[in-house]
Amino acid sequence: MSSHERSHAHQPAPWFVPRGIAVAHCLLGSIATIALGISGKLGWYVHPRYFAFTMTMSALVLIFALVALIMAARSRGSAPEPDAHEPVVSRLAAVTSLTTLAVVFVALFLVPPATLSSAATEGHDIALDAAAQNGATEGSNEALLGYIVADTDDPENIFFVTRLRISCCAVDATPVGSPVYFPGWQREFNAEQWVEVQGAFGSNPSATNRLEEVIVPESVSAAEEPKDPYVY
Repeated sequence: MSSHERSHAHQPAPWFVPRGIAVAHCLLGSIATIALGISGKLGWYVHPRYFAFTMTMSALVLIFALVALIMAARSRGSAPEPDAHEPVVSRLAAVTSLTTLAVVFVALFLVPPATLSSAATEGHDIALDAAAQNGATEGSNEALLGYIVADTDDPENIFFVTRLRISCCAVDATPVGSPVYFPGWQREFNAEQWVEVQGAFGSNPSATNRLEEVIVPESVSAAEEPKDPYVY
């Protein structure tokens, strides 16, 4: 066997680098998802009703990715006939793929998982919390837990006690909240601070806010962000 033939025999198949790295992406993603499920943090990213589906699909992807990597590794020692229709993988493409894989690894395994911050509220209108309003109609006076978002019409007197609601996953998170009439709240609390509000809905005293009813609180106290800050 000539030196050229020997060097060709030890080269990976042209498709190995991009496809192998694509399979590795799937492998890392499935492992990270399963780890979130085991740690109880999957709810930070996915609605609980999709837990079983997400974990099942992640397990299947993990199995298929392992099988694909094993098959790809075994094919490296072979000397396949060149495929005229398969483009040659350049060194730049290989370096780019490996860099992307490294970034994915760091993002999934070295950066600790975290919930969405209150900054996710920016640019979104706050939907009224129907559950809280229905409870008030039925005479309930339960405490509401959320972070403070100043009302746009009357920020000096009204804030919304707000939570992020997830319908499917964290990407579609939208803020929901209940308006609280508390003149001068800025003297005691900061925007985006978590608070617990005890009170009932009543007529809105504000002259500039158009809501008919707001919570007239009996008490407002600072609170810690809960382990799972979302509502579903």
